[in-house]
Amino acid sequence: MIMRRFTSILSLVLLAIAAGAALAAVPQHRELPAVDAAGLPALAYPLPDRTALAAEDKAAADAGEPYRFALPQEVALTPANAGDWARTADGLAVWRLRLSSPGALSLNLGFTACDLPPTARLVVRPAAGGDALVYAGADLLPGRELWTPVLLTDDLVVELTVAPADRDGLRLELARFNRGYRYFGAPAQDKAGTCNIDVACPDGDDWRAEIRSVGVYQLSGAWKCTGAMINNTALDGRPLFLTASHCNVTAANDQTIVVYWNFESPDCGDQGGGSLADNQSGSTLLAHSAASDFCLLELVDDPDPAWSVTFAGWNRADAVPPAAVTIHH
Repeated sequence: MIMRRFTSILSLVLLAIAAGAALAAVPQHRELPAVDAAGLPALAYPLPDRTALAAEDKAAADAGEPYRFALPQEVALTPANAGDWARTADGLAVWRLRLSSPGALSLNLGFTACDLPPTARLVVRPAAGGDALVYAGADLLPGRELWTPVLLTDDLVVELTVAPADRDGLRLELARFNRGYRYFGAPAQDKAGTCNIDVACPDGDDWRAEIRSVGVYQLSGAWKCTGAMINNTALDGRPLFLTASHCNVTAANDQTIVVYWNFESPDCGDQGGGSLADNQSGSTLLAHSAASDFCLLELVDDPDPAWSVTFAGWNRADAVPPAAVTIHH
């Protein structure tokens, strides 16, 4: 969305500077055949009363805290203490874990240990079938956490397939099960104010390149905020991401970030309906300051070139611009 007003968030004149980027190791969204989830026992984590959550969210909004869209559930689930092991028809070992939260609008997962052999394939899919997140063991970085984007379901299956000889050496621990109780996007009850304008509207025509630098992101699977890719003086395409200090990114949770690019209303005036398909996980905190409300991150991967993400530029001159445009979610 575009808001024409002065803003204290950034005292920068944003310029779009496109930069090339290598293909990132990101989850592949695939339409996969549904597993027979009917026979899998589900670990169910119900959501609490929505009235209590609404009161908490109002207090957080009044305090200037980020938007919470999901309720975290701390767990400690591994292939050794949960789920079921079986064999596939071609002799591979497969572990499945089913998780549900009846009535949830979305679900996402946080794996704090995800050291898998190259033969492994990790799939997170709605139990009823549909688009799935597919991770190849060879693409996952050893020692890094894995935080998934949201799946729009209230019942999902985690499926790990591996060669039997590699089964004992893998490490996979699910530490957080996040249950969405507010849409990650913008449904009718969460529409923006009348001062906000969809970037799909003609008002955004002069800012198309800058719009492509902006991403919405989830933090710890529960909160969301806005940031932008930003260029550096080396002009080398280093994946630097600028956001606000009040979004509460720290060195303890920077790996939990999942950035969604091109999360835009399809049509002018929709104020919702953005696609979640263009996403990437993981970052490292470089610097932040509460005094100027900035936070600088480096993303683990470069954005996929197919997403046409641009890098916003900046100008440290003393001249104050006559107006400002804020592009945000």
